[in-house]
Amino acid sequence: MKNTDGYMQEQIKINLQIHSTDIKQPSFRIVLDNIILDECADYDLDVYENTFDVNISSNIHMLKIEHFNKESKDTLENSDVAIQLQSLHFNNMKCSDVDLHEQSFYVTDWDNPPSKVIKNNLYFGFNGYYEYKFTGPTSEHLLKRDKELRKEEFQITNLNIVDEVFLEKLELQIEFEDKTLNL
Repeated sequence: MKNTDGYMQEQIKINLQIHSTDIKQPSFRIVLDNIILDECADYDLDVYENTFDVNISSNIHMLKIEHFNKESKDTLENSDVAIQLQSLHFNNMKCSDVDLHEQSFYVTDWDNPPSKVIKNNLYFGFNGYYEYKFTGPTSEHLLKRDKELRKEEFQITNLNIVDEVFLEKLELQIEFEDKTLNL
């Protein structure tokens, strides 16, 4: 329900898998529009799950999941200090995994990163932050994103069908030419 200053009361639920070594745990914070919702230093549980009641306007919003205080020596052969985004919900509506993977993670405070921006990855093993941009009301945003992603999937599927039809016709043509040459 919209309050008098144009904001909607909404819920954001975040679920993270936590990766730790025997000697170190990850530190991270959840930030919405530059306001810290939660900060966890040396988080020592296997899972982080939290729900935040927030006021959302119809403007563009930025949700950040920041991973910090890690050094390269914290990555060991069989273990790592990292956080991994498992799911993101707005008002009990789950964000599509495809939508989550399309967002970016920006590496900060790290010597020789493989890239300054990492896409298509929800495992945050470097210092940096993951950004999820959205507009309010969030239910409309999620429905719009779902429709966009389905349209992209439909186009890709149609391309594959076109490719299959083309390959089928090409195979028939090759068979025909083989038979013709063998006569």
